[in-house]
Amino acid sequence: MRKIFFAIFGLFFLQNIFSAPCFDGADFRFTSELTLPAFSSEKKKAFSASTGIKLCVSDLFFVSKIDARSYITLPKTQLDAFAETESAEDIFSLFDDVRYGVGLSLFDKTVPVQVKAGKLSYSKSISRLKNPAPSALSNPLKKSFAFSTGVGASLPTLTSSSQPKSVALCVSSPDGRLFVPLKAEAFVTEEKNCAMSVSASRSFGKFLSVQTALTAARFFVENNASILKKNNAGFDGDFMFAGLWETNLKSPFFKANLFCALHQSPYENMGAWFRIDGRAAYKSAMLDFSFFSLPTKDSSPSVAPLICIDSSVLRTLWSASINPQYLIFLTGKNAASLRFGLSAFEAMKICATKGAELFCVGKFRFGMEYEASQVDLKFDFTAANLIFSGNPPTKSSTPEKYFSVSFDGNLAFPLFCTAFRAGAKYYPPYDSESKDKKSITFNMSFVPKKLSPFTFSGGFEMVFKEQEKASANFDSGVCVKTKSKFVNSSVKCTLSVPF
Repeated sequence: MRKIFFAIFGLFFLQNIFSAPCFDGADFRFTSELTLPAFSSEKKKAFSASTGIKLCVSDLFFVSKIDARSYITLPKTQLDAFAETESAEDIFSLFDDVRYGVGLSLFDKTVPVQVKAGKLSYSKSISRLKNPAPSALSNPLKKSFAFSTGVGASLPTLTSSSQPKSVALCVSSPDGRLFVPLKAEAFVTEEKNCAMSVSASRSFGKFLSVQTALTAARFFVENNASILKKNNAGFDGDFMFAGLWETNLKSPFFKANLFCALHQSPYENMGAWFRIDGRAAYKSAMLDFSFFSLPTKDSSPSVAPLICIDSSVLRTLWSASINPQYLIFLTGKNAASLRFGLSAFEAMKICATKGAELFCVGKFRFGMEYEASQVDLKFDFTAANLIFSGNPPTKSSTPEKYFSVSFDGNLAFPLFCTAFRAGAKYYPPYDSESKDKKSITFNMSFVPKKLSPFTFSGGFEMVFKEQEKASANFDSGVCVKTKSKFVNSSVKCTLSVPF
């Protein structure tokens, strides 16, 4: 794999020399952070960094596009560790493994084919099979209502984590040549995990369009939770199958995403879950809603309602949410608008310590946004992890309740642009013996229009327990982005200072 990767990199440079018009460009990125110890701390200076390059070539023989990239990360390391190294091999041992990948686009004018290889990551349908329950952190001012299916194969990025080596293939039907456009995707990893997805879409005029997809996955599932063994629910690791059906219905006034999945279980019976996400809109009003259910929870051990394909235990038995929004258009030259949103979320969960305990948890969130041509201001209030019923037996199994407020905005002035975010959180004490906790954060970025490649940023975070400061940190940084015909670059340096 590495030999193929570096051979393609060599091809890029030869291509750039002998056939420059096909060379789309290079994108170089570098980010680093220097952490200084607090004055009274015994900790030492530490340094972390990530760097990499992306190269693109198009219209090379029968290949429509080639995307090759490689990134490497130095995790947070004390500076003394560099002084102790004696050779280049010792220095490279401090770095994480190289993340690399190559993507090829073939036959775009006939039957489009995409091939990707390297340390790829996967999302979309695969993410739903790993964690099917909806997120409780829904934005009350959410505007998009997306429906994305397939294996979601992605090449590595500067901030992505290391993944096993894998190969992915995507084949699409030619545009406009089939009554129902089709797409087929598949991948296999070096660990022999694999998945395949087939999707189709069809529009029936202006009032209805339908998309549907079927995904099948085979992953190695193992017992990663010690609590299962303690409750006589342990199992031996083995390859297991899962299947997911997804459908999207879209009209001018109503949209719905339907999901239904079956999971092979290490226990006797199959596991199944159902989920619906919907949106209804009329004029300036909009209503989002979601419902999730795990109907097969009683056929599995109470401490493990469902084992997902990434070996995690799904502990949400059902959840429901609602999110109304209202938009007001303000008169004036700036074409301003004011949006209000409220989201309410409730879920029945299971916690497992010495046994299985049920509890109901909820979250409320209110948001308000003012938008104009040069101004975007947002306010948010959140009350999270409120226990409505049940009593988790231990502090570690109880979601940490908190209340938070935040205010952020983007402002554009004739000479500069700025973005900021200020927030505060309050964590009530768990019991009479615990202490309450508070945190305050502020972050700001500044872009001078005469120095547009430069972005300056800074911020701080302070945490208090009772009335005493528990921790505090100040960050400042500068990012420089340059663009030319063939080369783009981004270099970011950050200084972190506890105080």
